[in-house]
Amino acid sequence: MPIVTPGGDPVAAKWARRAVTVPGLALLFALDVALLPLSLLVAAAVDAVRRRPLVALRFQLALTIALAVHVLGLALTAGSWLLGGRWAGAQIDREGQLDARLEAWLATLVWRAAMWLFGIQLVVEGGEALDGAPVLLMSRHASLLDPLLPPFLLGRRRRSLRYVIKHELLWDPCIDFFGHRLTNTFVHRDRRHTPREIARVVALANDLGPSDVVVIFPEGTRFTPEKRERVLASLARGDPAAFDHARRLRNLLPPHPGGALALLGAARHVDVVFCAHTGLEGANHFRDLAGGSLIGATVRVKLWRVEASAIPKGADERRAWLDAWWTRIDEWIAQPVRPSR
Repeated sequence: MPIVTPGGDPVAAKWARRAVTVPGLALLFALDVALLPLSLLVAAAVDAVRRRPLVALRFQLALTIALAVHVLGLALTAGSWLLGGRWAGAQIDREGQLDARLEAWLATLVWRAAMWLFGIQLVVEGGEALDGAPVLLMSRHASLLDPLLPPFLLGRRRRSLRYVIKHELLWDPCIDFFGHRLTNTFVHRDRRHTPREIARVVALANDLGPSDVVVIFPEGTRFTPEKRERVLASLARGDPAAFDHARRLRNLLPPHPGGALALLGAARHVDVVFCAHTGLEGANHFRDLAGGSLIGATVRVKLWRVEASAIPKGADERRAWLDAWWTRIDEWIAQPVRPSR
């Protein structure tokens, strides 16, 4: 029987994947750096012809920074493994703490770079909801930057994040290596409701310590109007009650009940933090970034904390409670932005 990794893959499959992704990342980064002077000249020329505010130039710099951060992340992973003391016999906890700090630092680096390049303004309301742990953090999913938002918002709180991540992201070697060194689970979205996948999600709630945060995106994928229509069509055929709730949501996909409800049931003593945001819709795909959709954006983030004692205990009641919160988040997203004085 093959040995299976925390990502759910046999060890041989994991290293076969890495034999492709790691050299591929190195090659892409080398080519990008070698061609960078020419790429910047071409981008500047395109912007001049189109008379746009350095859209192509900013995107090229963003691409270079993203590749550089990925290469840096792999190098830091190796350094953490060495400094953590695998060879010196140090405790695994020391490595985990170092990896968690590196994860937060890299996320902050990406966010700071994005804010500088695109002129993004970030407004956070309810940041105190993140004080104290452990918590279950349930976040809206609308952009490529969403997974980096929790470690960035947590800042210097030195939290250890446990993610529910889609399995496809293992083809990103930086996520692959960091994801396996930290406590995460990579789910197959086409099998998310199977007992095996749900059990792996529930395992994240085991032995939660005072600095642990479990992060899940209940929608399961980034919101788009097209995905909303597909989800509604599917629910209309198989789950009329869920369809009735989902059709009232305008800015969110309905939460998948399997993983989120399983986590709520497994961690009944843990508070829940809901995270809503607007302004990142322009980073749903790389083509959006290439089109300058984030330039000058204002990103608003709203956080709510619900104490464990206020969360219903019954499974049906918890589902209704989660749906009610999703409606509340949808309504908050739809609120018009008040101009600052």
